[in-house]
Amino acid sequence: MTRQRKKLDLQCDFCPKRYTKREHLQRHERTHTGSKPYSCRVCGRCFSRQDVLNRHIRVHQERPEASTNTKPQITPQSLAASSDWPTMLEQDVSTAQLPDSHCLPLYETQPRIQDSRSMPVDLASGLLWPDSEELLQNIMSIDPTIWQQPLALAPATFGMVDTPGDFMGNGYQQSRGNSTIADDGRQAVQSLSSLINDTFSTVTAPASLTGLTSRFLDGSLHMFFENIIPMFPIFHRPTFVFRDCAPPLLLNAIALGALFLGSRDAVEKADVLWRLAHTAVATSWHTMITRRRPSDSCTGVELVQTVLLSQIYAALSKNRTFRTTSQVFHGLGIHWASHCGMYDAATAALPSLTDSPAAKHESWCRWVAQETLIRTLLGLYIVDGVVSQFSGNPTFARHTANPLLLPSSDAAFNASSPGDWVQLMQQNAPVKTRFCDVYHDLFREQGSVSDSSPYDMSLFHHKVILEGIRCLVSEMNRTNPSPVGMPLKQELMTVLRKLRRNILNDHRLAPTDRLTALLQWHSICLDTVVSTARGTRRMCHLFGIRQSIFGGSQREESQINPGRWAQSAAGRATLLHAINMQAIAAQLPLGMAYDINIPGAVFAAATTYTSFTLAGVSKIVYPAVVDWDTALMALQMDAGTSSANGNSTQYTLDFVAGTFNPSGVPRDKYVVRDLSYDLTAMRTLLRGLSLQWGVAVEMEEVVSAYIERCEL
Repeated sequence: MTRQRKKLDLQCDFCPKRYTKREHLQRHERTHTGSKPYSCRVCGRCFSRQDVLNRHIRVHQERPEASTNTKPQITPQSLAASSDWPTMLEQDVSTAQLPDSHCLPLYETQPRIQDSRSMPVDLASGLLWPDSEELLQNIMSIDPTIWQQPLALAPATFGMVDTPGDFMGNGYQQSRGNSTIADDGRQAVQSLSSLINDTFSTVTAPASLTGLTSRFLDGSLHMFFENIIPMFPIFHRPTFVFRDCAPPLLLNAIALGALFLGSRDAVEKADVLWRLAHTAVATSWHTMITRRRPSDSCTGVELVQTVLLSQIYAALSKNRTFRTTSQVFHGLGIHWASHCGMYDAATAALPSLTDSPAAKHESWCRWVAQETLIRTLLGLYIVDGVVSQFSGNPTFARHTANPLLLPSSDAAFNASSPGDWVQLMQQNAPVKTRFCDVYHDLFREQGSVSDSSPYDMSLFHHKVILEGIRCLVSEMNRTNPSPVGMPLKQELMTVLRKLRRNILNDHRLAPTDRLTALLQWHSICLDTVVSTARGTRRMCHLFGIRQSIFGGSQREESQINPGRWAQSAAGRATLLHAINMQAIAAQLPLGMAYDINIPGAVFAAATTYTSFTLAGVSKIVYPAVVDWDTALMALQMDAGTSSANGNSTQYTLDFVAGTFNPSGVPRDKYVVRDLSYDLTAMRTLLRGLSLQWGVAVEMEEVVSAYIERCEL
């Protein structure tokens, strides 16, 4: 008689998940421990699963000259021959082929110029992200029925005409007349699956790969966590598992990370992935908005994270269609967050030191989910300001009424284990301050200027607050007189003085973070005098220069007189800020000037230089040391009310007033520079920024046009 075997009930030591097979539990626990017990005998690389090792071993094997596999392969010929797209009910996703006009191959029919730059050593030596080779298979294993949803209300980018000159071919610019939004969504998912499946089937021959590879995914995820997450800490790396991510969220993360791989091919792949992710969201947002992960306090968190990453990518893209899309969907993430109740989410409770490891781990996961939720919403506020600046439209959110709490310290957020996290949280009291409270404190007691902030602030905090002040400055400049309820300009200047001192005296900021915050501060100060977007549009309109960076489509602009501007006190005040913005941008270490505000700031400084150079004022003599408190308040001050002659305050005031005379002034007290040379240097800075942010390519083109006009 056969005895019935009793099923096991095994729980993970690190999280509440349970399994009935011991090998499944062991494989799961390796995602927590990082253990990789299976090693390759040829190259020594280690893997967490035997099947992944088996697949890797094929890399070392010789590929047969002719394959007997009858599975259709994606080639330019098959793309041209494909006339229709089967639905998911007619054909399995794994065998779906690409249409001729709705998705692009990740290679070109013409010979490609190989990129001569070598891959960074840390990427060339091996995969850095655990189980990156599993990523292709895991994306393939997603249940395809999640995409078979009713029509979405949001439009998709398929069918939108791309800007001429973008890498997308003509076949991608036109949509079939009978295509629907739902069709586009299914096609997007099928095309992604087909691309990944084709690449997966050829992973044994790295030399001939023409699409996505595990190396590309590994490098992109590594760059995403190295460069994007410090800017927008919306993922918690110690607990991040890519298999738990919604597909559009993962695609956007890979696309953003690919921008930092340093090759044209990577950017092309990133653009394709962004398109697919955007279309997937456009057709399935109503499903994603109901999705709730175990530790989330409300639904829709992944959807809002996806929108944030998508907005970052699109707003700073070289592709004008992408940038327009980011402006069309401006504020959608904030709306969805409010709809899901994310602003009202309860604060996660902290465990005690005597709680069990499982209880600590569960509390840790809930706290991490709450922290990433707050940081995601704050990231939307930052991007809201950036998109508003490019589009010329008001911000979607009321930044100074931001009810969110300040995020906890970076040390606690980056803790790698529940034990470390509990100890760090016990050392610091929970944060009770809201961002709206910070703004109230900044505008309270206008007569005093504190030398430091009473709050534990990181660069992320400073960027959120600065973006709120930029919002006020933008509203102040929108109409004359200012809208009802706006602070006085003098009050805004006092707040900016406070913020500068807070940035300079914040010992928690690293030198690079301080420079980044100061660069954003100067760009806001420049906007208090004149709107960068409006000034650029008017300058380009006057000299017949085409630009689509600011303000949408071309239109008639009011006339501008560069000569009058160069001789005004307001113009000289902006010039001081532009000079310092160039100096800060030049000080940023190579490879770390990737903050999303930097391209706009550098371009604003270049436009300021141009306004003087086109007026025939290229040689400038200005004080070597600028008193920025005086520079801010100079337009409201009388030249005779300053302190005694011979100090930086008086020199600054004299320069803004146009009475600064270097005669009799010690040589080390003033600087002489030629703005035409500086304009060329700014173009070089933008060229370097274009490696990551494609919008800098068009900015560089506009600056080149500026230089041509100046040389006439």
